[in-house]
Amino acid sequence: MSDHAAVSAEKRSFGWKRGAQLIAATAAWFWFILAGCGGLGLIITTGPWPPTHGWFAMFSGLSVWPVTAWASKKYLGFTLSGRARLGAATLIMLAGRLAVDFLWPRPGRPANHPDWVAIVSGAILLATVLTAVWIHSKKSGRLAS
Repeated sequence: MSDHAAVSAEKRSFGWKRGAQLIAATAAWFWFILAGCGGLGLIITTGPWPPTHGWFAMFSGLSVWPVTAWASKKYLGFTLSGRARLGAATLIMLAGRLAVDFLWPRPGRPANHPDWVAIVSGAILLATVLTAVWIHSKKSGRLAS
């Protein structure tokens, strides 16, 4: 068997890593359509003020969008990892939810009601940061085995 055939067979193989990449890309596009386009639609229909009317959702969707990573690599010269984009998206969404809770509260919202979007966003952000620190320490050899 020639090397060319082995390389093409390797490229055609579908493993866990490729499956995870496809799931992550699909989720990123889904979040861009849901939050990014939905936030823009909310800004258009309800107006730009207060800033919680779609701005945070729109920027959260834009930060995780695969085209943002491609454009930053091509035009700005640096690569944005999926983990960095996920962290930015959850940080923006968390900031938006906290702004809704404390700066521009919605009328009719019950007092002391837990904001589950903020709680989940915070948990995702914490998990993203902790895994990034763990991976960085593992690469640099500072993690004790």
